[in-house]
Amino acid sequence: MIQTAVTIYSVKKNEQFVGMYTATEAAKLCGCKEGTVCGYARTGLKLYGEYEFKAVDSKPLGKELRALYLAWDKVR
Repeated sequence: MIQTAVTIYSVKKNEQFVGMYTATEAAKLCGCKEGTVCGYARTGLKLYGEYEFKAVDSKPLGKELRALYLAWDKVR
């Protein structure tokens, strides 16, 4: 079985930390495409002049670990 690495991005809006998301989740949050999130994370530019992305982790995630992370993110 092939494991896919999932990159987690730290998202800030107007210098305020929003959360940590995959490119798909961050794209839905910001109203853009996944590739846009990746591109802006690489360049360090701000999307729409307000969203900042930074790749913070790129490791294979299991379903259980991902579910725990999402539950924790809701509680925070």
